[in-house]
Amino acid sequence: MSDLNEWIKERRRIHDAATEGPWEADGFVDEYQGEDVIRLSIWSGPPSSEDSPVVVHSIRSHENTEFILDAHNTLPALLTAVENVLELHQRVPNSTSALYPNPLCTCGQNHPCPTVRTIEGAIK
Repeated sequence: MSDLNEWIKERRRIHDAATEGPWEADGFVDEYQGEDVIRLSIWSGPPSSEDSPVVVHSIRSHENTEFILDAHNTLPALLTAVENVLELHQRVPNSTSALYPNPLCTCGQNHPCPTVRTIEGAIK
């Protein structure tokens, strides 16, 4: 489980090092190589505010802009949800013996239980 905890810590470190949010988007139509393209920018805060720094500039895809915004703005909640699930699936201390060599999980199954293994598998 320490790999999971390290993975979560690294995601939080990356997120926390980025410009503070929430992030918002704004765009305009521009000409690029003879074609009209939408140039979208991501801002930290309302795009109309002078205090809001541009985080990303000239994204030419609405879908990519939406993905970047969504990932930045929702990642903390997702990480908290994973941490909360892992809190429910802890290794029970001193749960092994000669008769039961596998440690138990707080959910009653052997640890790591299917829930923990599923999360571990998803991040590898």
